[in-house]
Amino acid sequence: MNSGSGLTASVLPIEGFDLEMLEFEDEPSIPPRLDSTRRFTVHAHARFGAASATTQVVLTRAGEEVLRAPLTITVTSLRWRPSTTWKAEGPEAREHGALIVDEARGRVILIGGSGYAPYGTPLADAWAFGLADQRWTKLTITGDAPAAGGSRRVAWVDAAHVYLFGGYGEGSAVDADLYRLDLSGDTVVSKKLAHTGGAPARSLHAFAYDGPGDRFVVFGGASTKALADTWTMKIAGDTVTWTKLDATGPSARYGFFYGFDAGLRRLVIFSGAQRFSPLDPAQDTWALDLGSSPPTWRAIATDSLAPPGRRNGCFVYDERRHALFVFGGTADAKVTEPGFFVLDALPGRERWTKLVRDGEPALRSSGIGFYDPTRRQITCGFGNTTSAVYADFTAFGP
Repeated sequence: MNSGSGLTASVLPIEGFDLEMLEFEDEPSIPPRLDSTRRFTVHAHARFGAASATTQVVLTRAGEEVLRAPLTITVTSLRWRPSTTWKAEGPEAREHGALIVDEARGRVILIGGSGYAPYGTPLADAWAFGLADQRWTKLTITGDAPAAGGSRRVAWVDAAHVYLFGGYGEGSAVDADLYRLDLSGDTVVSKKLAHTGGAPARSLHAFAYDGPGDRFVVFGGASTKALADTWTMKIAGDTVTWTKLDATGPSARYGFFYGFDAGLRRLVIFSGAQRFSPLDPAQDTWALDLGSSPPTWRAIATDSLAPPGRRNGCFVYDERRHALFVFGGTADAKVTEPGFFVLDALPGRERWTKLVRDGEPALRSSGIGFYDPTRRQITCGFGNTTSAVYADFTAFGP
């Protein structure tokens, strides 16, 4: 980078990092400063798996080197924390429950899912998990409590208001139910919103809220078949307006892994089953850019480092790190795929990495998870294998 004094600043590349040299812009001063001090900063994006390293900053003038200084970049490794388990004092083992992070109250709300006594039993209970004390308390939802069932996908509008859309209930019948939850009071208040002419009933789909566009987005899922449609939805008061997007994107699929990055305005999805039997899991990764007009899908991270295709695993999106974490899931509806993976989802730098860390929880499918912004941790839990069911949480972070 060139400065006004004829200096050029650069930073030597190092493996595992994307480095960019920027000149620091001071606020204009009155009266103007007379010194010629120039300040530079290095923007370092560490790829997952990178270790602390040292590089050098080089200053040159007219092609001649005038200064070389060491620069150390320290990386804090992410790790699995000890698991939290419970029995009668918390919710029973399940799959496909809805998890809602209530950051203002330091808790995570669990709504519904389906249990294992017998398998597929729709659940209508609600619980709150304290992030500080790691304890569960039973929760009562007032108003139009969501019907018993699972795969009710969650979209956050703000700290006090979230929406649930779709899912399945008795007999695995899918629905297009839409609920608005108000978390601002002493109790959680739910209201079911009437709507017609929009996204058909589905489960195991994607649902998210795009703040700058003040709209929701829905993609794919399962109905009587795998779906490939993309919809946006606006809500004014209690009035719901749907728009189907004419956007060419991923193949029809359900049970995929996804996350929404509010800062980047991108819905990111990976894999998912394309059929019911055999599952025929997709092997690709896509991003829907809601900042473009019209919104457009684009295949990303097309290298060979992507995990093997699968459906119904734990997925958590970390907006701070712009990363989609993938744990578990199955390619054949029987065996859980091994490995813990993360997608670096920054535009132009999309890359999959397999993470190997001590303390990894027991492998399973149909787990659910959440991101704790206060502790900068992701958490996965619940789920099952062919021989075990789980009622636990395990966090991963610094």
